[in-house]
Amino acid sequence: ITSLLEGDEGELYFGTFESGINIFKNGKIENFRRTIKGQAFKTTYLINSEKYFYGYSSYAAIIEFAKKGKDDAHDNLINPNIILKKPTIIRMIRRADGQLLVLTSQGLYLLKNKSLTRFDVSGLKPGNYYSAVLDKDSTILIGGESIIYRIKNDKVISSYPVKMFDENNVYYIFIDSHSNIWFSIQGKGFFIIPKDSEKIINLA
Repeated sequence: ITSLLEGDEGELYFGTFESGINIFKNGKIENFRRTIKGQAFKTTYLINSEKYFYGYSSYAAIIEFAKKGKDDAHDNLINPNIILKKPTIIRMIRRADGQLLVLTSQGLYLLKNKSLTRFDVSGLKPGNYYSAVLDKDSTILIGGESIIYRIKNDKVISSYPVKMFDENNVYYIFIDSHSNIWFSIQGKGFFIIPKDSEKIINLA
């Protein structure tokens, strides 16, 4: 199992490497999708949206699954290579307006009308972005190289420098119900920035 997603009615979807996506509902496990357009696929992440949910992995297409479909007739393959050259899909999150933000190895994009559209953020410096999360105030936090950005209305409104080691790539970020920011740096441990603070506390 590579990923888990709770559906709108409490059912659980889980992606696998060998058998597509399975669904656990009413006490039974059944296959939801084994192939897409006749092709086997692998899913590392799953994300929910209004009419669809999406599966993706770093070096493959984004798959749009029709929630009500019993087969792949209404599913879609969204190929980033049509727009980008050899992209890596880093992460996808759902924004407060329902649009999907896609972090790639070549910048930020929005998934619109089954295609990727460049998403420019005022004040966001060029670089690699590794993680993202939606806060309850509708702002988005993005983890990058030695920094965490807070974005609202398509511009950076604040940032948190992360400069504790030689490499400080923020690979995972999470905001709890008290608005504390939790994040990890690969191989370096787990950290927290308390609400209304810029101080980083090492929890390792």
